[in-house]
Amino acid sequence: MDTKTWVLSRHEYWWKFLLKHMPFALLDDTAPVCEFVVKNSKSAGTASRRDCRYNLAYAVTGGRTEYDWTICHEICHTFAARAMHTSATHGELWAFLYNKVCGASRGRFHSYNRAAAAQAARPLRKILKLQEKIRKLTEE
Repeated sequence: MDTKTWVLSRHEYWWKFLLKHMPFALLDDTAPVCEFVVKNSKSAGTASRRDCRYNLAYAVTGGRTEYDWTICHEICHTFAARAMHTSATHGELWAFLYNKVCGASRGRFHSYNRAAAAQAARPLRKILKLQEKIRKLTEE
């Protein structure tokens, strides 16, 4: 399974997992939009009430087990932000969801090799651009 498909499947898994364990917490249980970025940055992912953005440079270089916790981390942000009608912070509800409901015991940060992610970012951007061009050509 390619990395984007895997990230999307885990994104959906963690969202459904939280809905199953916290069924009455949200008025809007629509899954957040899953977006992909490739950046040479410190951030392996970001979240808002509307979406989760995953940095593919870290998804490719960080290993699936480690990156799965990043996906869970971002999904917990979106869930907590919607439940509390606030921004997606590392507040008490986020910590409860991430550590107690999902079972993480790792705190809020991850330990990725930033140099490896930075090195992977440039070719990944080129690949994504080519994939987008191919997609557009096949749609015509």
